[in-house]
Amino acid sequence: MRSSELAATVARRWVDAWTSGDRPAADTMLAGAVGIECNLGWSAERATFLDVMGQLAAAIDDAVVLSLTTTDRRAALLYECRLLDAAGSIRMAEFLDLDGERVTGVRRVYDLTAVDQLLPGLRGPGAS
Repeated sequence: MRSSELAATVARRWVDAWTSGDRPAADTMLAGAVGIECNLGWSAERATFLDVMGQLAAAIDDAVVLSLTTTDRRAALLYECRLLDAAGSIRMAEFLDLDGERVTGVRRVYDLTAVDQLLPGLRGPGAS
């Protein structure tokens, strides 16, 4: 399997794990020293990231991947997360750094206007 195909496969597994709320599967995919960045204002700690990811997964009806672009060791995804209880959706971009089948870096950029309107509890204390 070519490395860009492997990256696409790993990215799809990642999407399946977090959108289904499967915290153990998502956690297993993360490398031990994973780098985490997010614009929600939470700390970049692994447990906090997984908690917030679980909160989002519990609030969505589905997450449509609008775009998936991969290179040998990276994946970029654009999501539309359709919410269960609110009339609307939140768009999010996610950038994954990969090493084989492990995610070594995650950068998430949320549409903060939509988060504030639809899921204000998702924002952390350090959000601006």
